[in-house]
Amino acid sequence: MNYKLTYEKLIKKRISRLAVLTFMSSVFAATLTPTHASSHPARTGTLSHRFKNESVHIVTTRRSVMAEPVALDKANRGGVVQFPGRGFKTLQEAIDAVPDGGTLELAAGLYPVNEGLFVRNKSIFFEGPGRRKGITATLVAPRPDRVVPAASALGVINFINGGGAVEGFEIFGGDASIFITGRSDRSLTIKDMMLAQTGRGILHLAPSDLTVEDTAIRDCLWNGISFAPKNLDLVSFVPQLLVTDTELIDGDNIGIYVSHAGLQVIVASLGGWPGGAIAVDNSSGLILDSYLIQNGKFGILLWESQGVVLDTTILNTTSVDGFLGDGISVWCSQALLSGLEIGNSERAGLSNFDSHIDFGDCEMTCNGIDIAVETGFLCIGNPPTFGDNGGIVCGCPNATGPCIAQSANPPSSPPSIEDLE
Repeated sequence: MNYKLTYEKLIKKRISRLAVLTFMSSVFAATLTPTHASSHPARTGTLSHRFKNESVHIVTTRRSVMAEPVALDKANRGGVVQFPGRGFKTLQEAIDAVPDGGTLELAAGLYPVNEGLFVRNKSIFFEGPGRRKGITATLVAPRPDRVVPAASALGVINFINGGGAVEGFEIFGGDASIFITGRSDRSLTIKDMMLAQTGRGILHLAPSDLTVEDTAIRDCLWNGISFAPKNLDLVSFVPQLLVTDTELIDGDNIGIYVSHAGLQVIVASLGGWPGGAIAVDNSSGLILDSYLIQNGKFGILLWESQGVVLDTTILNTTSVDGFLGDGISVWCSQALLSGLEIGNSERAGLSNFDSHIDFGDCEMTCNGIDIAVETGFLCIGNPPTFGDNGGIVCGCPNATGPCIAQSANPPSSPPSIEDLE
């Protein structure tokens, strides 16, 4: 199966209205606290946080309800170091010379990186000339020929107990273009970047927040973004990933993978990911105004999670090695879906595996079946249920009739969704 997809086929969809939602849960107020699930080894546990009978209003705009991204203006920064300049022989020497909170200005040019660059125990603002300039700055490392375990990965830029921002240039190669690890809660913003021909576009294992804005991630041997914070006992908050105005195209696994964290995807395009577009594991997520086109297995998968998906288009999701092929697949989770277009899913437009789904104003066209309902082998004591908010239509070639829910040859085992960073 050819999953390649050009930018032209991923036309971004913009919103022009304020969405005010009423959702029967307290867990989605403000920061989308992730679910904590209790499971025994057979993975038949139930969610410990259930929906409560109280009305909570969620106000969603294109601005994140998370913490604001790191400010990129120079007014609040420390010293500025330019490279090339001041007799620095290597880019690493220039990085080491930048004070905590300072800026490294990277001039246009091609910079080979053979051993990785390191930011240790400080925040640095990398500032390039802008990736859309005629001549920009480009870091080039050897292109990997295999996927290495996350813990042993070497990024082109490695933040170890570090943070700050990376803006306005290109990175090619490496086990990851950008690797964030360590025990620090320093946040990082990645803006106006091209990350390509790499193992993972972004690999984030630190207990900290990450913002990815106006960035293109392409041609990865594994995930486009892997966000799986470790050392969570060191922080008093849930690390958050915000992805906005970003394109993730063509990789060999999952476009965005999030585990034990919070996620917001706002105005994003994902296509050509045979392992699925967006996987949410033991987390809480908001996906808004995005396009997920021509991906394998699933457009969105929720595993022991809580998710809100609004104003999003999911098309041409295919089965891979006989597994799924569902537009949205909800496993032992709770979800609110509204304003969706789901079409041409090989197996099912929507699948409910022992979960609760509230949905309305959804059009599902030409899917293998409309809604797959599966029970009895995963979340004991939690049969699949739905809340119908109206405006749900199905059909082919046009969605003009009622939707049919049925079982559809469910997989013999649940998805292997843990530890996929």
